[in-house]
Amino acid sequence: MEKLTIDISPASAANTQVVKFTGDFDGYAKDNVETLKNLVEKTEPGANLIFDFTTMNYLNSYAIGHLVNWYNKVKEQGGKILIVGANKNVEEIFSVLGIDKLFETFADMAAAENSLK
Repeated sequence: MEKLTIDISPASAANTQVVKFTGDFDGYAKDNVETLKNLVEKTEPGANLIFDFTTMNYLNSYAIGHLVNWYNKVKEQGGKILIVGANKNVEEIFSVLGIDKLFETFADMAAAENSLK
């Protein structure tokens, strides 16, 4: 098990932040969840978030609940959450739960950022 770390940086697309996840997104990630909760709550209307999952190993129902909640909050503000680099396990979980229809997913950062231009 690898503790989750999160790095937040501006994207090249306007009004967009990149949130890079590394490690396991599970119940042990409570500190990082607070950081993201604060980021989502302070998101300006129309702002977008790109969740970079290229170095995330694992997520569970704890993570799914937060992802859907953040999606709803950002959407209410007129923004989007895009997901980049989800591994096959994450894609399968999203598909089984039916949340693959909520999030636009992309193979790489350039494609995600270009979709916002």
